[in-house]
Amino acid sequence: MDNKFITTYVLDKYDKTYGLINERIGERVMALEFSLISLIAFAIPMLLSHPQIITGSIVNAILIYSSLRFRAKYILPLIVLPSISAVVKGMLFGPATPLLIFLMPFIWVGNAAIIYAMKDMFVEKKKHYILSLIMGAFIKALIIGGGAFIVSQFIKLPTILLIGMSIMQIITATIGGLLVYIGMKLINVEV
Repeated sequence: MDNKFITTYVLDKYDKTYGLINERIGERVMALEFSLISLIAFAIPMLLSHPQIITGSIVNAILIYSSLRFRAKYILPLIVLPSISAVVKGMLFGPATPLLIFLMPFIWVGNAAIIYAMKDMFVEKKKHYILSLIMGAFIKALIIGGGAFIVSQFIKLPTILLIGMSIMQIITATIGGLLVYIGMKLINVEV
């Protein structure tokens, strides 16, 4: 055996062994980070007794950050956890909160839409962050607001719930996205 073969063999063996170990460690760290973020996404509506603008902005920041950080297959829990938590807690819309049960599918699709819009427009197509955010926020608001309008044709929904499912969705998604944008700028991540 010549030295070149031995060196190549050893380096190849090293890369395969330690590369695999590093990849597994990376996956575990990613899974731990995602688990913590999912827990926070569930806890925010459960623990905060602030108005929707604060709670919604934080949840949207988590959704948008996650869309930039994680692969799509990991994000499903984040799509559903915040609204489940809000219904369980019954706090965001007071006595109207149980009516969220009828709106949850629209909320889930709206959350998925903003995640997909950010992932598709900003990450994949390299569009400007703010443009991607605004488009995602409007798509989310159209889906959730449209769903609230459809449900309101069958069930009397309070005005506060209709406002919370439309205009406030644009506002909270935009604020959440701007929080992520500012955070990325602060840690020198190119946006």
